[in-house]
Amino acid sequence: MNLIIQGSSNFTVSERMKSYIKKRIEKLSYFKNHIMEINFHLDSEKYIYKVNVTLSLKRLGIQKFEVTDKEMYNAIDKIVHKMDVKINREKGKIQSYSKPGVEDFVEFYNQLEENNPEPTEYVVMNKKPTALQDAYLLMKQNQNDYFGFNLISDKEEAAPAFLRKLDDDVVYLIKKSDDTNYKEYLLITDDENISIGNEVRNIALSTMSLVDAQKDILSQDEDSDVFVETTNNRVSFLFKEGNGRWKLIH
Repeated sequence: MNLIIQGSSNFTVSERMKSYIKKRIEKLSYFKNHIMEINFHLDSEKYIYKVNVTLSLKRLGIQKFEVTDKEMYNAIDKIVHKMDVKINREKGKIQSYSKPGVEDFVEFYNQLEENNPEPTEYVVMNKKPTALQDAYLLMKQNQNDYFGFNLISDKEEAAPAFLRKLDDDVVYLIKKSDDTNYKEYLLITDDENISIGNEVRNIALSTMSLVDAQKDILSQDEDSDVFVETTNNRVSFLFKEGNGRWKLIH
């Protein structure tokens, strides 16, 4: 698989960002034998970041994707999710040309059509009320990429919140905004202080089953969501990892 990463006259791609892209496309490793080339083009204009990708697949041809976002790292994450979903939606064609290993993820996606959740790893969140800095240190100490906890602060009552680490110093906080919405923020981190940075997106809180939450993620640009589970009325965080694998923190 050939990987090309290019910037523009408005955006220079750092080595750190190249490394981040390489790490994120590992999510597509289950299909690497079918990918000939992935071409990333990164650009920015008026504080909006744009990522275009051309994906060349054996037998399935060339697929093109585009996303924009206020944060470049989030835009990269979105476009990798789009590629992952597109590959899996082509399961009929893929099944026709199947090779060892491909049948496994085809079967994962057939489960959704039967209204059965795809294989999901369940992670129990930390129920103890925890300050943001302490939660960040616990996630770092345990070498986790995700952490669920009850966030406390001087201004708000404790409520379920979630940390999501995309890279060593790219961390997002998803916390309650009001009774019907959560918001995702970029965290500003250093060795001593953790603070909340720019808002990345608003997440409308809906009550749904796990399989409906999975379908919802597959229909949107984001690869994660916060929802209320119908079975237990818990606020939960769901993330699509790849090859039919999901992680649920509740």
